[in-house]
Amino acid sequence: MWESPIYKLRAENGKYIFIDVTTSCAPGLAPNKVIIEIAQFFKKRKVKRVLDVGAGSLRHTRPLLRRGFQVCAVEYKEQFARPACKEALKRARRSPNFSALIFPNQFIKDERKFDAAIISFVIPTMPKAKERQKLLKIIKKKLRKKSYIVWMSQYGKNQNSLSPANKVNDGWFLWANRKYHSFYTEFTNEEIDEMLKKIKYERIRSPSKRGSDQFRVYKGEGGLGWA
Repeated sequence: MWESPIYKLRAENGKYIFIDVTTSCAPGLAPNKVIIEIAQFFKKRKVKRVLDVGAGSLRHTRPLLRRGFQVCAVEYKEQFARPACKEALKRARRSPNFSALIFPNQFIKDERKFDAAIISFVIPTMPKAKERQKLLKIIKKKLRKKSYIVWMSQYGKNQNSLSPANKVNDGWFLWANRKYHSFYTEFTNEEIDEMLKKIKYERIRSPSKRGSDQFRVYKGEGGLGWA
């Protein structure tokens, strides 16, 4: 499981394709403004240590570091080696509050506990359903009981790109003309809530700026609500 970020899959059109999950989000994106609201919530709840799973070029790690949080960024080594991510790592390592783990081995073996986890556009870009729930279970083990999970994804934004011609597993492959494709699937809000419910996390708020955004905050056992 997760031996490589490259997946060889057979699409519904019968052709074998290659999915590179590190291409799912463009590096260098600005942090989503909702992270400021999340940081304020974390401060009120005395959250100190945050796990940023699928951190990419650290677009959400950086604003949390600036606000005094201890942040551990988790990514494939191939993603961390990309120019934008490599430069972001160089800057982040100037902070004593920053650490990084290579996915999956370092991440799985690390024994630290965290107060919160951010899962930004990760689960919908994983092409195997069994790996999605497995990742959520691992994340839960990394978190204290009174902890929080921030989920970020979108629904309906890519409808013009999704067609039977690029169907694979329970989603679609994007960038048909490239050698290595991205994978994308969608979940309704109810499906997301159900996934988190299986690891005993309850939704407490849905901060969002656009209709397609699925930004959802969950609390674990003993965690406090938003208000």
